[in-house]
Amino acid sequence: MKKILLALLASAVISPAVAQTAYSQNRNIYRTRPQQTYAQPTRSAYQTREPAVYKKDTKSKYKLGNPLYRPGEHKGVVTGDISYTRTPKNNSIGQDAAGTWDVFPTVSFGLTDKLVVGASAGYNRREYKSGANKKAKINAYRTNVGISYQLASVEGIDFNTGIAAYYEYYRDGKRVDFPQKNGHRSGTDLNFQIGKKIQNFTPSFTIGFLSDFWTTRGYQTNTTTYINPALYIDLHEQVGLNLDYTSFVHGSATYRAVLDFYPQSNAVLGFGVFAVHPTTNTNNYGALANFKFGF
Repeated sequence: MKKILLALLASAVISPAVAQTAYSQNRNIYRTRPQQTYAQPTRSAYQTREPAVYKKDTKSKYKLGNPLYRPGEHKGVVTGDISYTRTPKNNSIGQDAAGTWDVFPTVSFGLTDKLVVGASAGYNRREYKSGANKKAKINAYRTNVGISYQLASVEGIDFNTGIAAYYEYYRDGKRVDFPQKNGHRSGTDLNFQIGKKIQNFTPSFTIGFLSDFWTTRGYQTNTTTYINPALYIDLHEQVGLNLDYTSFVHGSATYRAVLDFYPQSNAVLGFGVFAVHPTTNTNNYGALANFKFGF
């Protein structure tokens, strides 16, 4: 009888201890096992995703407003320009006062990292404010299509070239000293560009050649050359300044300054002023606004 009582007592003491040990082991298993099986795939997934994300987010070393900026492969840029030019009256050379509006939207798209295609369409309206032609208006329309190619990039110096074909048409119904009421011209624009970013400064230089396809009614330029030195300054992460000068041989020269604001990295708003120095007429001057949006 004593042996039976001792056996029951030992069983009552040992059973709870064994049960508690088994419960603790099972609880540890369920506590650690889900973390081990869940955490490992999560780390692996991030290890495979991160390099792909960084490759897609590769950015150009130039800001969107920089003259050397080029959209990458399967990337595009939409640009819109609007400007107003005032021509002051000058009786000594027979120049009438006039005002000119110019609207010029453009879209460009990168077929590859080196090859970019582009197209634009523009509208120009000139209204005379004085003289015999007062209230006379000249409307001009133009289109432009072309390609640009990066020839090389050596030691941070970029060499680009481009060729475009353009067509312009004008209509004039009231100007008394203009013998023809409409006209048109078409031609090609071949240009070469070189530039390099040096810290916050990007100097560049472009030389181009314009050549007519056909002309009519005196609307003619034949072949002419132009140069376009420029300097882009990164004043701040969200502010840039573009200074440039465009001069045509035996033609006008334009001095321009544009301040760019970047609300975000793929968008820029620009506001600027310019002065045009013709070969014979009094200087013209004006203001402009533009935007660029990358997609």
